[in-house]
Amino acid sequence: MWNPFGAGSRAILEDLSSLDPARRKQAKTSLRRHKFRKSDLPALYEAIERQYPDDTDRFLSTRHALFRVLWKVNDPSTVDFIRRVHSSLQDNPDIRFCALRTLSEMSTEQSLRLLLDILIAHEPALGLSIHALFVPLLQNPKHAQVLFPKLFEALKTREYKHPIYCLAIAYRDNDRLSDTVIANCRAVLMQDYETALQDRETLPEDSQEYADAVALLQVVL
Repeated sequence: MWNPFGAGSRAILEDLSSLDPARRKQAKTSLRRHKFRKSDLPALYEAIERQYPDDTDRFLSTRHALFRVLWKVNDPSTVDFIRRVHSSLQDNPDIRFCALRTLSEMSTEQSLRLLLDILIAHEPALGLSIHALFVPLLQNPKHAQVLFPKLFEALKTREYKHPIYCLAIAYRDNDRLSDTVIANCRAVLMQDYETALQDRETLPEDSQEYADAVALLQVVL
């Protein structure tokens, strides 16, 4: 009987594609327990580019688990890998989210710049997942100057508004984001405020979007 605790990296990754469902399940469980190393990255990248029976699962698919392994290995080459494969990933918000969360978890200047590029130019709305995407950034605010002011460009996507404002306000309150940086984005923030004001007629009076816009505009008005 296969022992998932004694299996090597390549055996685990190969068994993710096994025809035996029980074997696939054991291999997926082993992804969380096995210690992968930098030398395993080529095989991990190859595994992520395969197709799996659970690719359409809404949560916790095989590729979700594989991206979580990349968080732990945290190697700079992963940035270029995600840059190359992101647009070709299965049309599954959870898998796309995990690719972006990997960049967020890595929290290097290179990974965050790619994260910004994808959010602003390519990524469809991820709904509530965008809050989870920003959690590592709240915990590790050293790259506030990389994220802002460019992240404000993503305000054009409605689902991003509240998380972006929450992140900006948290940085400002902890002296990670200067009022000067915010003030330099006055035009973008004013435009978003005017949109929120127009939308307020169809939104509740305590709309979070309106409150968020006002909170930062107090700095620049």
